Amino acid sequence: MARPAAAGWGERGAAGPEVRLAVASEDEGGIGTAAPPDRREQIEQRLETLGAVYMLLEVWGRDQRRYRFHCQVAFAGGAQVTRSFEANGQFPLQAMERVLHDVEAWRAQASFTAPSVLR
Repeated sequence: MARPAAAGWGERGAAGPEVRLAVASEDEGGIGTAAPPDRREQIEQRLETLGAVYMLLEVWGRDQRRYRFHCQVAFAGGAQVTRSFEANGQFPLQAMERVLHDVEAWRAQASFTAPSVLR
């Protein structure tokens, strides 16, 4: 089954942000099958736990042989203020793992409050 092309998502309901991975690919052999679904789901769930409100995985580059993973993570207190993380890789999981590593490192050292300029 082909996955629909997606430019992004991040709909917010009354109960909070709805977070799903948007996959920008239409062929069955593309992004959707290049990374094991269980590991992709683990990364998505971990990023959600860390505050992800937006994720996008897409084919990237002139030759369309690389992948770009973009993620926006909310500061504590809501999804209004976010920090963006992005990585490219030869494989989807490679890009996703890099972003997860960066988000975990940021959360480990960063305050969970929005910058004072934005409050």
